[in-house]
Amino acid sequence: MGKVLLYTLVVLSFISYALSVIFAYMNSAANRRGQPDPVLSSLFKNSTSVIDRKYWQEITPIGTIFVIIWPVIYLWNAVGIFYLFASLFLPQHRSPVKIEPTLTPYHFLISYIMLFLLPIAWIFSFDNEILELSLTFLILAALTAYVTIGISCKRTHDSHKILKNSKSKVMLWLTRILVQNGLCVLATWLTIAMLINVVNVIIYYNSPGLDVALHKDTLNQEDASTVGLSILLFFIISWFIIENVIWEKYCRYNFTIYPVVILGSGGLVARLRVEGGTRNLILASVVLSISSLAFIVRIALSVYRSRSRNRGKSASPYTLGDSAL
Repeated sequence: MGKVLLYTLVVLSFISYALSVIFAYMNSAANRRGQPDPVLSSLFKNSTSVIDRKYWQEITPIGTIFVIIWPVIYLWNAVGIFYLFASLFLPQHRSPVKIEPTLTPYHFLISYIMLFLLPIAWIFSFDNEILELSLTFLILAALTAYVTIGISCKRTHDSHKILKNSKSKVMLWLTRILVQNGLCVLATWLTIAMLINVVNVIIYYNSPGLDVALHKDTLNQEDASTVGLSILLFFIISWFIIENVIWEKYCRYNFTIYPVVILGSGGLVARLRVEGGTRNLILASVVLSISSLAFIVRIALSVYRSRSRNRGKSASPYTLGDSAL
C-alpha cells in the first residue's frame, strides 16, 4: 500500500507539472501581441505581460528576461519530473523513488504537487487583477518551493547507506542536478516575482476593467520599488550566510540560485538605464554586483571544501562514506 501511494504521488506530481505548463502557455497566448484569442479569451481576460505593463513600477526586468527564464524553468523541471516518473520503471538501486530509503518521501511529493498547482491559482487571480490574492498565492508558492527543496536536500544528505553502493551514485547526482537545482531556479524566480507583486500591492489598487491602474496614496513607484529591491538584497545576503555557514552540508550542491538573481537584476539594470530611475538603477546594480560576487565566492568555497574532503578521503577510509555527502 505504501509503495502504491508513493508511485501515485509521483504520477500526480507529473500531472501537476503538466497542468502548470498548459495553463501558463494558455495565459500567454490569450492576448498575444494585443490580439485576443477567440477561444482563450473566454478563459483569460489578459495575459501576464499585459497586466505587468498596466501595473508599472521600477522592479520588473525587461521582457526579454521573462522570455528566457520561463523556458529554462519549465524545461529544467520537465527533465527533473520526467526523471522521477521514469525512475518508476528503473531498478531499485537506480531509482530515487524506489530506493530504500526513498529520496522522494510522501511529504516531498505532496509539496511538489502544491508547488506547481499554486502558480495556476496565481495566474487566475492575477488575470482578474486581484493583487492581494495573487500575492498570497505567490508567497505560498515560494514557501512551498523552499520546503520542497529543503526536504529533498536533507533526504539526500541523510541517505548514507545508498552512497556505499557505487551503482547508486549516478542516481544521487541526477537527483541533485535535475531535481534540486531545477527547483532552485523556480524558487528563486518565484521569490523575485513575489517581490514584484509586493510592490504592486503597495502602489496600486485593484483596477480590473480600467485602462490605467489606480494609485494608492502611499508610496510612489520609485520608493515602493526601492523597498522591493532592498528586501531582495537582504534575502541574497542572508541566504549566502545560511547556505555557506549554517546549512552548508545540505545545500552543498545547489548552484542555480545566484545565476537567476544575476539574470533578473541584469535585466532590471538594462531596463532602468533606458527608462530612468537613478536610485533604483544604483540599487539594482548593487544587487547584480553582490549576487555575482556571491556566486563566485560560492564556487570558490565549494572547490576548496571539495579538495579538503578529498584529502580527508585519502587519509581515512571511514571518512570516505561521510565526506561524499
